Amino acid sequence: MGLIIDKVRNILEYLKKVKQHDIKTIFCVGGFADCKLLRDRFRDIFDDRVIAPSEAITAIMKVAVMFGRDENIIESRISRFTYGLDGSVDFDSNIHDSRRKEETESGDVCKDIFLHC
Repeated sequence: MGLIIDKVRNILEYLKKVKQHDIKTIFCVGGFADCKLLRDRFRDIFDDRVIAPSEAITAIMKVAVMFGRDENIIESRISRFTYGLDGSVDFDSNIHDSRRKEETESGDVCKDIFLHC
């Protein structure tokens, strides 16, 4: 549970920093968006600019299916920012650059990977 709380805390701290940008709307979708605590914190920071659909977990999938059926359903997709965390994953020589390989007690990892939130 601590790992999730740390991720949420990091996301919120980062969002406080980007608050100075002209953010008009934030769509809260995916797994974390179902967390009322997280949605409330987003609203504390960004007021009424936060939109959270009632089925946040399936929202991305539903739009993907709709887009697959009709590519014209989305007129424009413009995202100035993508939010995530810097992290490490298990190293896979078939995927990762050997310059990012780091040996740890629990095995080799690929460091400095952007993890979407």
